[in-house]
Amino acid sequence: MSKHRTFQEVATKAYDMEVTIANHHKTYFGFTESKKDKAEFKRNVGFSKNFTKVVTSMFEAQLL
Repeated sequence: MSKHRTFQEVATKAYDMEVTIANHHKTYFGFTESKKDKAEFKRNVGFSKNFTKVVTSMFEAQLL
């Protein structure tokens, strides 16, 4: 048989479950976003290096 519970006990249990689920999603999605940010950072660094080379070569060509 199930134990009779008051409304406050049931509400507290439901709230605790919601908090647990929210914390789990926050941790999981935070990790995923972190991986995405690292990949985007690497792409931007590569783009920046290539852009710098192009601008440098254009500047040198104008000086000659």
